[in-house]
Amino acid sequence: MPINGDKHRFTRKNVELVPEAPGVYALFDESNVAFYGRADGGSDTIRARLGDHLAGRQAPGRMKAKLFSFEVTHYPMSRERALLEEHKRNTWRLPEFNSAPPGRAGERKRSLVEPAATV
Repeated sequence: MPINGDKHRFTRKNVELVPEAPGVYALFDESNVAFYGRADGGSDTIRARLGDHLAGRQAPGRMKAKLFSFEVTHYPMSRERALLEEHKRNTWRLPEFNSAPPGRAGERKRSLVEPAATV
């Protein structure tokens, strides 16, 4: 299931209205998803991650992304994985900036595997 939420113009004003919460987000180049990302919580919030993209500190920046949507969740890693798997199942490929080689445009590489619970 795609991200639950409206698409918003990718502007500083709109990013400032996003909650400081964990969750997932999508960046669109007009109508196509260019990137799915996640914010794990704490200081890593949806607003902070979108701000990094908007400032060009992470790809795709505002030169590529025109719209965004987001969804607050306390399970961002598994939700991001589900979004990527669904996208690949429907289009036979990952979004353009999720399939970038490691290290491209400063994007941090993160595992799509949930860490094992400790006892």
